[in-house]
Amino acid sequence: MSKVGSPWLNLFEVLEATAGRLWDPIPEGNEPNFSACSIDSRALEGGELFIPLPGTRADGHDFVAAALKGKAGGSLVRARRARSADWPRVGKPVIEVREPLAALQALGRHCRDRASIPAVAVTGSNGKTTTKEMIAAVLGTARKVHKNVGNLNNHIGVPLTLCRLRPEHEALVIELGMSAKGEIGFLATLCRPTVGVLTNASAAHLAQLGSVEEVARAKSELAANLPSDGLLVLNADDPLLWEMNRRRSVPIRSYALDNPEADLRPTEIATNAAGGTRFTLSDGTVVSLSLLGRHNARNALAAIAVGDHLGIPRDRAAAALGALRPTRHRLELIQSKRGVSIMDDVYNANPASMREALSLLGSIETGGARRAVLADMLELGAGAEALHEEVGRLVPRDAWLYVAGAHAGAVERGARSAGLPASRILRFADVPEMAAAVAKDAKRGDLILVKASRGMRLERVVEALEPGSASATDALAAAGKD
Repeated sequence: MSKVGSPWLNLFEVLEATAGRLWDPIPEGNEPNFSACSIDSRALEGGELFIPLPGTRADGHDFVAAALKGKAGGSLVRARRARSADWPRVGKPVIEVREPLAALQALGRHCRDRASIPAVAVTGSNGKTTTKEMIAAVLGTARKVHKNVGNLNNHIGVPLTLCRLRPEHEALVIELGMSAKGEIGFLATLCRPTVGVLTNASAAHLAQLGSVEEVARAKSELAANLPSDGLLVLNADDPLLWEMNRRRSVPIRSYALDNPEADLRPTEIATNAAGGTRFTLSDGTVVSLSLLGRHNARNALAAIAVGDHLGIPRDRAAAALGALRPTRHRLELIQSKRGVSIMDDVYNANPASMREALSLLGSIETGGARRAVLADMLELGAGAEALHEEVGRLVPRDAWLYVAGAHAGAVERGARSAGLPASRILRFADVPEMAAAVAKDAKRGDLILVKASRGMRLERVVEALEPGSASATDALAAAGKD
């Protein structure tokens, strides 16, 4: 039986959940409890079950021996690799399974099945990480909450997160990412959500899905996998998700800033000069956010709706939301030592989030120049050029535009067609060249937005503007999807 503080991963449970076979017998009475699962032999903290997965540059099986001799509590191995290898005999279990990834997912499902707690799953094209953090903060005022770290939201990250569940956890908040049809539905079978939150559907992953309608259908797989006694928290401002899901046979709580049909709407909302947002609910509750952007009020409404459902008083929810600070690289406002305000939004980009960020760039008061530093939005398929032109048209007319990437020409055309003077548009061959130019041009009082898909690595621009500010960019490589 698992003791408090340990996960539900003892040797016998791992063997049963994975249909695995011990490579060598373990001395009786020496059967270990595993502290978690890990796919990185370099990041072992002690006692984890190592899961060797194939990578783009190496196979995890190449590191099984090092993991066993190091801090791992044991390791899985693929059956066909097990027969051709001589694993070190160090008194730790080596478990032969048919496929390590499927075994990891089975272990995640096993740990979730053992945890009889509310599980809140969040998905959407934009804002799901922020919304997840908001929900976790609200629920954390009354419960011990487990959540996925960073962007561990895919077919690998979700089971890794579930394998860290422990008996003392009282709620699970987990974001689900996807890039193809069927992925959200599969992840929902692993985490078995009792509450599902749909934030929005926009032009992301169009190369795989083809249209925003298909994106909305893929996101709606979460709603289709909720239990009949669960709750769907639905953004009524998103027309596609609203129409696809508003009549589902599951209890629904809707939220919105603009749709009068929503259950939860603010009576007043205002964005201050520094970018924070303040809104009031019909019961008089006032929520003051330090996060940039009006759209974060909508994310906060989703968190309040979940809190209402799980018994969190509104005043506690408001206090928790007010205490939140931006997640790194997601509209994080950095005040540089040279007096420049940097809107660091390099984590990801799609047309909807670009629209929000450029609108914010134009609305915040500044004593200097506005500068939009942009690069490609990825995975947009055949419509990428037109979507980048539209982004160009959204650049504030009083801003300077710096742009690089394969679609820089389209952004430039859009900006020119909307009236941005050619003298204010600077196009670059690559991101390092652009970073150097921005750093040279920036002056005290300037407000600079830095935004693109994370594959463009625009943290290099932030680093050029404020050395050391973007050094902790390992989160950008987290095993997740948007």
